[in-house]
Amino acid sequence: MDAIILDNIPFTAELEMFTERMRLQKRPALVKQLAALLEEAKGIARPKVMFKELPIEKKGEDLIVLDGVSFRSRDLRQTVADLPRVFPTIATCGHELGNWAAAYEDMMVRFFAEVICEAAMTAAQEYLAQYVAQHHGAAAITYILPGTLDWPITDQDKLFALIGDTAPIGVYLTEQGTMRPIKTVSALYYETA
Repeated sequence: MDAIILDNIPFTAELEMFTERMRLQKRPALVKQLAALLEEAKGIARPKVMFKELPIEKKGEDLIVLDGVSFRSRDLRQTVADLPRVFPTIATCGHELGNWAAAYEDMMVRFFAEVICEAAMTAAQEYLAQYVAQHHGAAAITYILPGTLDWPITDQDKLFALIGDTAPIGVYLTEQGTMRPIKTVSALYYETA
């Protein structure tokens, strides 16, 4: 099965969300700076998701097998114990926004830009949840990340391989195993209801 790419994801975050989260209400100069960055980011942002719907082929005491790929983790196995399928996923703020944020050298501006990138990544994750509900009949989903509990972070390579070529969404793994753009998440989504 080919991966599904969602790349027409709206990014409509409101300034108030950021000012409240960062407690900037009484710092008008910073709010003005953040507002300008957010408007700039909205013109650039292209959050993206790449995922597959896969049946769980095999379950062992501490493993699951997806499309011939084994993932060893007792916690992962217990998490999906009664489920017939999962959704291996990569969600990203998009390389456009990631490159934009990385270009800023001022620490405060870079911080604001990275917070905006994180919000764009979250928009991609929320869009995925809506899409899966509408097109795959999963009313509610959540996720588990490689590196969580006893699921080794090194399985991130396997998750990428399972999903396939991520170049269409502009995401890649470095030799050290970190994802680029920075505000990207690889996860195994699963149904909760």
